[in-house]
Amino acid sequence: MTTRYDLLDLLRLIAAFFVVAIHSNPLYSFPVEFRWGLEGIARFAVPFFFLASGFLVQQRLDAIADRAGQWAYLRNHLIRIGGLYLAWYLIYFAAMWGNAVDRFGDLPPGEGALAIANAMVFRAVYAGTFGGSWFYAALVVGSLVVFGAMRTVRPGARAALMLPVLLVVILASNYFPPVASWLGIEAWEPFLRAANIPETALTALPYLAIGAWLSRHEDGIARSFPRPLAVAAVVVFAAAAAAEEIATKSLGWVMRSSDQFFSVPLLGVSVFLLALVFRDLRVRGDIGVIRQLSGFMYPVQFLVIRNMIEASKDASGVELNSIFQYALVIAIIVGVFFAFRRLSEQKGFAFVRGLW
Repeated sequence: MTTRYDLLDLLRLIAAFFVVAIHSNPLYSFPVEFRWGLEGIARFAVPFFFLASGFLVQQRLDAIADRAGQWAYLRNHLIRIGGLYLAWYLIYFAAMWGNAVDRFGDLPPGEGALAIANAMVFRAVYAGTFGGSWFYAALVVGSLVVFGAMRTVRPGARAALMLPVLLVVILASNYFPPVASWLGIEAWEPFLRAANIPETALTALPYLAIGAWLSRHEDGIARSFPRPLAVAAVVVFAAAAAAEEIATKSLGWVMRSSDQFFSVPLLGVSVFLLALVFRDLRVRGDIGVIRQLSGFMYPVQFLVIRNMIEASKDASGVELNSIFQYALVIAIIVGVFFAFRRLSEQKGFAFVRGLW
């Protein structure tokens, strides 16, 4: 067991770059099949993030001998994630207040109160309230289930029990809707849209459990898994993810989430195995900064894309080149991160670190 995972941290940053690309669409001007293919590959990020979290939490729990200490760590871990979620929740609430007034202001008082309660309370726990925030809600709820409620279940059994959940998520997300439409079973579509299964804890559960199981077998994987095979698996499943995305979109399927194709989980696991097999790789520079930047990039991207880039385009009427827009989004995120990081080093501003 190692205490440094430089490649894992580097891959988390790369995955964050891919997530920003998914939401900012830098290849808009490229041929549509090429764009779809790269988008399919980029979808490995969500499984990878959950796998990494499950792996690291299980590793920390295994390093603590007594049950009380394990509960204390899990509590602090959930408080940290919840604090991060709450901080960005408040930031987005302030930034999107005008949109909320426009959305709920014309509703009758009773309906408006219920709509606001659903958007800001129920969805905060079930599926998130602002773009991408479902990840944090799913991480908290999923961790409570996998590492709390199922704490006495062996990691291998937990992973096995969660595989059917992953299958249900995949089928309900992308494969059942078009089949149901073809069969004329339209009544399911409103339910699936309202349930929004791909962006809930149901997605997090299997990956957290698999990551925890991989933590128990880390040394064996690192010693025995052939490195060329690990690289080949990433290449093969990346090609499969691209092909699956292109094929389903070419057929005109109405999909709930491209994160939930059959090949995307396999690609996410393959990339994660790559990090374990090359765990002895060391990255020059401060790996802590890379870790912090990846943690900051995910929640702030939606604020930059929607409230800065798109707002400025609407105000100026200037249509930015898609690649330039992506580069601009990344530059703004990195610049804001280092400004906040420097601010956090000042006396009285350590709380700023709660943003990553």
